[in-house]
Amino acid sequence: MHHIYRKARSVVVWLGAAQDGSDLAMNAIANVKEIPRLPKNEDNILIYILGNRSNAPILFSESVFLPMARLSDRSWFFRLWTAQEYFYARQVTFCCGRKTLSDDVLITVLRSLLIYSFGQSLPASFKDEDEENLFRGFRVLLGLHKLKDKKENLGLMQGRSRQVKEPFDRVYAAFGMAESFDAIYRNVLIDYSLQNRRDYWKTYTAPGKLALMHEPHLRLLLVVESVD
Repeated sequence: MHHIYRKARSVVVWLGAAQDGSDLAMNAIANVKEIPRLPKNEDNILIYILGNRSNAPILFSESVFLPMARLSDRSWFFRLWTAQEYFYARQVTFCCGRKTLSDDVLITVLRSLLIYSFGQSLPASFKDEDEENLFRGFRVLLGLHKLKDKKENLGLMQGRSRQVKEPFDRVYAAFGMAESFDAIYRNVLIDYSLQNRRDYWKTYTAPGKLALMHEPHLRLLLVVESVD
């Protein structure tokens, strides 16, 4: 699949149907004209936030906070297989319901996004929520974009925290993301049989043995989630 994404003129990312105010969030992002990058000096953060609320009043209104948070919760941001979808594409369009955004616009806005951009305190509905989980999906995308921008294939060792349907997908999905040295692992059988689903640990040991024999830095092993 990574070869297909690389050769495609453009890739469309489907975030899902319109719900939880996603149209409001998508429109708010699309209507942002210009937002400066985050200041390096923390003393200027308040001035930065006030300036953003003036430049993008729709995006940073309190009413958009919940739709933005729920948009960030979409499963696409957390799935492992979708990483190559974004990483290898030359041009990406994000679709949610009938609303679309180019990746350039989305990334520019997300780089400026702070939880407290929407006000001095969290809206009442989020008072009991874990602050670290708010906009977590957006942070995952920004991390992926940073790796893409630097063209660091090996940096995509994000398999530990991303979601997969089958445990051995943490290995299978890693092959395409480690293309610079994946020839070593092409003898690993792609096997979705019921028996291999039950004995998925054998899929972990096969590339592990190859890595010990041929990978002096054991790079591919970094993507495997040993807990599962």
